[in-house]
Amino acid sequence: MKNMMFKKLEVWLVLLILIIFITITFCGMYSLGVLTVYNIKGGRKFKTVSNFGKQIFEYPVIIYEQIIHNPMQVKQPIGYGTGFEKFKDIDQVNYLLLSRYSDQDKQSIIELVNIKTFEILYQWVPDTDEFLKHISKRKNGEKIFPSDPSAKSKNKKENVHPLMNSDGSLIFVTPVLTKVDKDGQLIWQNETLYTHHTIEEDHEKNLWVCASKFNPEKSNHYLDGIAKFSPNGELMFYKSINEIFENNNMKGIISGIGQASIDHFGNIDTTHINDIVPVLNNGPYWKKGDLFLSLRNLSMVLLYRPSTDKIIWKKIGIAISQHDIDILDDHTISIFSNNTPNVKPKHGYNGVYNDVLVYNFKTDSVSSPYKKAFEKNKIFTSFRGESHIFDDRNILIEESANGRFFMIDRNGEVIWQYVNQGNDGNRYKVSIFRIIKDESKLDFLKTI
Repeated sequence: MKNMMFKKLEVWLVLLILIIFITITFCGMYSLGVLTVYNIKGGRKFKTVSNFGKQIFEYPVIIYEQIIHNPMQVKQPIGYGTGFEKFKDIDQVNYLLLSRYSDQDKQSIIELVNIKTFEILYQWVPDTDEFLKHISKRKNGEKIFPSDPSAKSKNKKENVHPLMNSDGSLIFVTPVLTKVDKDGQLIWQNETLYTHHTIEEDHEKNLWVCASKFNPEKSNHYLDGIAKFSPNGELMFYKSINEIFENNNMKGIISGIGQASIDHFGNIDTTHINDIVPVLNNGPYWKKGDLFLSLRNLSMVLLYRPSTDKIIWKKIGIAISQHDIDILDDHTISIFSNNTPNVKPKHGYNGVYNDVLVYNFKTDSVSSPYKKAFEKNKIFTSFRGESHIFDDRNILIEESANGRFFMIDRNGEVIWQYVNQGNDGNRYKVSIFRIIKDESKLDFLKTI
């Protein structure tokens, strides 16, 4: 028996066993990969095996996102600078609500800044640990937070597009609609929907928010929609983009060009709503209560009337993968065009710059008054991005993915810039600003 245990194996037999083992392993992993892709594309059979495969193949991404990489850090920063740097004086006094990642606090914070003097008037450091503690687990297993690092750890949580009230409280999105007081303490959060990108008040002070959930009819398909919440955070209205399209004889768009959009977590992101702008006043081309919607993955902007469930106006392709629509007057809007196709070119985005387009409803025409300024200053963010055009046609631009702001005048000259450079030498992202013009919103500062 002892001699048999230590008997030499023939080399050919060892090689044969090794080849058989490698072949079985390869075929098994290949089959698992095929079933995983089948699952990602909405297949309904072999759920147990395909879900297992998806989890296995997601582990490297999860380890990278949650342990190795801080998603708030800018990977390849463009340009130089630290903090605010002024190049020209400006006359108007406005206030910037700046949401950014702070390496000093190891989390996202919000600052109220006078953009004439760059004085930080107030700072919020929300109690993110308290927020994370209150995130509920869905009883039915529904993924209310689809692969979002913001729902998993303090130093990855964003406080996106904060809305400030006159008492100093803030409401922001991602991954759920959340309200904190002036001290950053949690007041409420609504976990009904996954909310993201932007939050805006309508003429009745209700809140319109971009919202998403997984499509119950197709696994791993985002179901984007528009949601209206009361000022107290109660969900008043929700309708998916799919339903809006179906009710307006546009179902073919959803089942056609949108299917090509798959995020890096393997989820099919058909429309990718990233902005809702409520119309506050009647005009020749819209009515109070209408909504402008931006759908990035369709390169579509549209005007929707919730009261009649009708799409009043739409344009496809005047901007590419756009974000941020602003109403300039009773017949023009601005659109932040990222100019980034859904499929990244082989050469990357070298030589590609963002732009802000102005669409004129009277003439059905598009102009690009800031194109040279964007090219001259090499302004580019591959995702998000925001702009605000002031009355004097100065423009504030956010490079969200690059952690940088520019204020540029009508001649394309830089008035000032801000770079979110940390003390650790790394640059960090910013999370959609808001301009405050109404000084009554600052009343809470008098009590401090």
